[in-house]
Amino acid sequence: MHAWSEVEHDLVYKPLQGELSEDEYAILDELNGLVLAGEIALERLQRAGDVRVSSQDREYSNHYDLAASLLEMSRAKLSDHDIHEAAIGRVDLLFQLLAAVDMNKPEDLIRYIDALHADFEKRPLAEQVIDQVLSEDPGRYSKYEKIRAGEISPVALSITVPASNSHSEAIGDFITNWIGFERSVRDYLSKKGLQTNVMPTGKILSKVDGFSLELVLAAERLRQFRNQLVHGMDFPDVELIRANTQDLKMLIESTKEVLAPSKKPRKKF
Repeated sequence: MHAWSEVEHDLVYKPLQGELSEDEYAILDELNGLVLAGEIALERLQRAGDVRVSSQDREYSNHYDLAASLLEMSRAKLSDHDIHEAAIGRVDLLFQLLAAVDMNKPEDLIRYIDALHADFEKRPLAEQVIDQVLSEDPGRYSKYEKIRAGEISPVALSITVPASNSHSEAIGDFITNWIGFERSVRDYLSKKGLQTNVMPTGKILSKVDGFSLELVLAAERLRQFRNQLVHGMDFPDVELIRANTQDLKMLIESTKEVLAPSKKPRKKF
């Protein structure tokens, strides 16, 4: 396109021997169409090459490599949305997590693409994948916490890492209970033949028979608190974490009654 624009400019705007004829203008128009067709073909070739490279049995070399692959896969899934680099989030943390759990290949990443959504301001792509990876195995939460605590990037300098054992224990207690809550909801969804590789959001829980608005709102509030613990730039104090853990335990008991009701009357949450 650059070469074409230079030729057109020299012929049309800098004629050395008079104005161009109609035939010459027609030839220029014809060449312009060919150049545009070639440009489109080159773009298609680039995209096809990116897909081929992303699908090969290889490990991501760095988080830039992972970012390019995640963007390409996401664009194929969310084709109706404009997905740009700003929507990707902390792909450096995702790269470290995938490497830590030995899932640092395109065929591992592609498993999580179907569950992605386009609300990037609330949940960037990298965080959406991180949540799915963590929810599959409770042991991955501790690995991810160590990854965050060991960050050395300029952004990480502002992150407050728990300084005491009691703080870490409080976080671990909340996460352990959250994992139990997630598992019970996923098991229920699986029995109903519904998608299970998603976070139990208020929208999903509202579709569960017997889940009252009160329970949905409580679950959504605790999910947001969970996201703050896992992805936030700082950590709440110990007492707040413990208070939310108690609320979460009450939610779990209420959820058990909804998903597997007993003969006893259920206590109000």
